[in-house]
This record gives sequence, structure tokens and C-alpha cells, in this order.
Amino acid sequence: MDAHAPPDAPPSGPKWPTVVGILSLVVGFLSGSCCAPIGCIQNRLTVLGYWDMLGSVWPPWYFVVVAVSMVLAGGASLCLLAGGALLISRRRIARRLHLVYAWVTLGLGVADALVVWVGLGISGIPDDLYGFMSLGAAVALIWALVYPVFVLFWFARATVRADVATWER
Repeated sequence: MDAHAPPDAPPSGPKWPTVVGILSLVVGFLSGSCCAPIGCIQNRLTVLGYWDMLGSVWPPWYFVVVAVSMVLAGGASLCLLAGGALLISRRRIARRLHLVYAWVTLGLGVADALVVWVGLGISGIPDDLYGFMSLGAAVALIWALVYPVFVLFWFARATVRADVATWER
């Protein structure tokens, strides 16, 4: 920040924190508002017995995995939302929050895809449901890779690390 700038003046310096911060807010909002409710709906329908009406057979461990996945995905989304807001205001912790989001999301995306492709593949669920869920797992894996990989590469750049080091705590 410029010591001579008025307190309400926009931050001086590079524009990337604002651009990446806004992008993080959008991705974090979409992740939290679109992905987490899917597991909630799925668990609620199962509790109400609707999946049985559809003839689907779900292994009992699957709902534990969905619940843990939702908690981790929600936490990662919150990290990204907070990281995006703090990045716009140029706070050092924004980089760390982005890295936590990226590593959790990458691990979760790979683990969730393996649960669907391996775990549900051998569990005996109907083939048409398995095919539909496999397609969903592929889309989710792509979603779980694109922005986190960008975040890891972006914040690993020497110029970005140098910029972040100059910011206030």
C-alpha cells in the first residue's frame, strides 16, 4: 500500500490479486453451492427411501464417504472464498488458503473418482446407474483438477511469491 494514498483508495501494484481473487470467489461459490448440496440431496433421498423405490442398491459405506467428502469439499470451498477475499485485499494468508484449497480439492477429487470407479464398480449397483455416476465422476474430477492445478502453479511462481511477501500480515 502507498503510505500517501487515501485509506479508501484501491490497492496499488499489480492487478493479478484482484483478478485471481474474483476468480477464486466465483469458483469457491460455485463449488460450495453446486457440489456440496448434491451429497446432501443424495443422502436425504436415501434416508427417505426414494433410492430403494428406484431399485438402486447402495453399499452402506458409500454414505459415510459422501458425508466426509461433503465436509471436506465445504471446507475447501470456504478456504477458497476466504482466500479470494483476502487476496483482493492483499493479505499474505490468502496464498496459504489457496494452497490448502488446492491440495484438499485435488486429493478429494481423485479419491472420490476412485470411490465411484472402483468402489461402486464392484458393489453391484445397476450398470446404468454406474455408467451415469462414472460420467459424473469424470466431470467432477476435471472440475477438481483445473482450478487447483492453476492455483498451485500460479502461487509457485517466483514473482507471485515476491509480491505476496511484500503484503501486510
